[in-house]
Amino acid sequence: MKTVVELENVSVFYGNVRAISDISLKIEEKEFLGIIGPNGSGKSTILKLIAGLVKPSSGSVQVLGLPPCNTHGKIGYVPQRFNLNRDFPFSVTEAVLTGRLTKHNLFMHQYADTDFTAVEDIMHKLEIYDLKDRQIGQLSGGQMQRVLIARALVMEPEILLLDEPTASLDAGSKSHIYSLLKDINEYITIIMVSHDMGVVSSYVKSLACLNVSLFYHGAPELTDTLLGQVYGCPVELLAHGVPHRVLPQHGEGYHD
Repeated sequence: MKTVVELENVSVFYGNVRAISDISLKIEEKEFLGIIGPNGSGKSTILKLIAGLVKPSSGSVQVLGLPPCNTHGKIGYVPQRFNLNRDFPFSVTEAVLTGRLTKHNLFMHQYADTDFTAVEDIMHKLEIYDLKDRQIGQLSGGQMQRVLIARALVMEPEILLLDEPTASLDAGSKSHIYSLLKDINEYITIIMVSHDMGVVSSYVKSLACLNVSLFYHGAPELTDTLLGQVYGCPVELLAHGVPHRVLPQHGEGYHD
């Protein structure tokens, strides 16, 4: 299996605050990786490293065999907080269409028929085509999240990064989003930060547990022992056949 993301001994500091410490991680092609951990554990920092928005203080990051800054148009990123003004008179089609600007890397790009076709195709796939003319300010939380995912996917990335994609959504909307992601994972590698423990075990193919340091990467088998380890209880976890004893307390790093 092809490795598409590799972090080797990576640490990141924001000023004097350590966000992540000496993390090594390999992510394979078409993996659906869920990243869990408490607030301040460095989860969002991992996504930003892969997206090229943050540089490591030490260590190296390779994405598709390249430094993240050289992977233009190959990474789709849906951040936890997206600066899309819902009061702006933007239709769903127009919002999704802006994803093609990233693909072409042209601020004044003139959209072609291929751009509109790609937008229609992805809106059908995410079941938002019937919303194409609706103003974004009129969307529900679940609808808006699908629009943002569509915007990331329409650039035709090889890797999709998602930071808390179902935060504040109701159970029905969450289920729908994750079902869509599972289908998308058939052709795209997905790396997702989530606090939704039930989803982690139901949908992702692998799990990374983070608390400034990475202490587990493997099968998404949630147990009381694993949850205790993630959130700082004195437990033992059998990971790849090797027991890891965890101290009772974990320090809170930079709030990611």
